Amino acid sequence: TAIFIEAFLSFIGMGVVPPTPSWGSMANEGIRTMLSHPHELIFPALFIVILGPAIILIIGNLGNT
Repeated sequence: TAIFIEAFLSFIGMGVVPPTPSWGSMANEGIRTMLSHPHELIFPALFIVILGPAIILIIGNLGNT
């Protein structure tokens, strides 16, 4: 989905510019401090993984009602 694409592009540095918040750029910054502050990587990555399928399930169920 578009969320995964945006997060990936921000993660590799080709997405939004740094003052704009993005889970991909947050995960990228979290890699630098992974050993001392693992939550800075775990939470953005977890939200990306949960939000994509959740949106697909919600949209799929809207068509069934």
